[in-house]
Amino acid sequence: MVSQQPPSSPVVRRNGDSVVVRETPSPDPPLAVSPAAAPPSTETGGCPTPLAWQQVVKAFCEKRQRHQCSIEGRTASVWTLGQGPPVYLMGGFVGDASLFALFVWLLQEEHTCVLCDWTCVNDDRSGDAPQQLQTLSQSVLRMADSLGHDEIALHATSFGCLVGLQMMLDAPDRIAWASLQGGFAARRFSWTEKGLVALARRSGQPMGEFRPVTVVQEQNHRRWFPPFDITRWNFYERQMGSTPVRDVARLASIAGRADLRPRLAEITTPVMIVETEGDGSVATQAQQELAGRLARCTVENIDNCGTLPHLTHPHRLAKLLRRFRNDVTGDSAPDDHAPDDDAPDDHARGDCARGDHATCANAIGDGVSS
Repeated sequence: MVSQQPPSSPVVRRNGDSVVVRETPSPDPPLAVSPAAAPPSTETGGCPTPLAWQQVVKAFCEKRQRHQCSIEGRTASVWTLGQGPPVYLMGGFVGDASLFALFVWLLQEEHTCVLCDWTCVNDDRSGDAPQQLQTLSQSVLRMADSLGHDEIALHATSFGCLVGLQMMLDAPDRIAWASLQGGFAARRFSWTEKGLVALARRSGQPMGEFRPVTVVQEQNHRRWFPPFDITRWNFYERQMGSTPVRDVARLASIAGRADLRPRLAEITTPVMIVETEGDGSVATQAQQELAGRLARCTVENIDNCGTLPHLTHPHRLAKLLRRFRNDVTGDSAPDDHAPDDDAPDDHARGDCARGDHATCANAIGDGVSS
């Protein structure tokens, strides 16, 4: 995770039932920051020079706001950034909201992005898996109430997809559309895996201290990151490695015992299933099952990006989400005017060619890997 010092002088203001905590940026930046972006130049057609990804994460951490509210005696909190119709971003088993920083940066002028960390949304650990899953769903929906969001959209990955599906069952009239990447309605573990999960729930160690875990993570994800810049991979590695094992095990325990497959046909929300080239056979089968049972489902595929496209290829994922959103809402606005290949950054996109630099103002540099 990105380490931050406690804020020196937080500013707290109340907004209905929620508390908005505006934290003073830490004097120590979360990551080493590249030199400031150069002013517009003729080489980029008058566009701003793309920001280095480290600059984006730094700006994200400085601009985001934390919202807290009490839900039946339990404290829940989320981060927000941007303006417009709300999109709730729900992550997977490891890391925190900072993993969505690059993706959110591209959407902030179109949406209020609400980022959920499962460590900040307390579940009811006294109940069984279905009860715990529903508690997580209700916590997010109650947070939406406190923020004044009557209707929301979702983008979720991995474990977040399970919570998103439960939300679509609990409040079908409130979810406008949903994008699910790496999603599943049930995750079955072997008896050995169940035993390991049970033991891990008692561990206070971070995942990075377990060498087999870091090796598997590198084998599964490293090759999809920018080949000439190891720093973005290092960022994910720190996020994953600092995640407490017991937190991962808690979510895995819910995922391994909950099963929403019998109820998928009840979901009427428009859903986009995002498949990636990095998906393994288990993930592919789970997503095919979702596609076969959901009533209003679109399947899209992003190749050469791995299972963390919000971090490895945020421009491509944002383009896909915009196109799906516009199809659902009937918005005739173009979805970036972008070609279907990997544009190095937003300077290669149609808006810039027409002299409209609004979309490239938040461009993230990094060559074809963006």
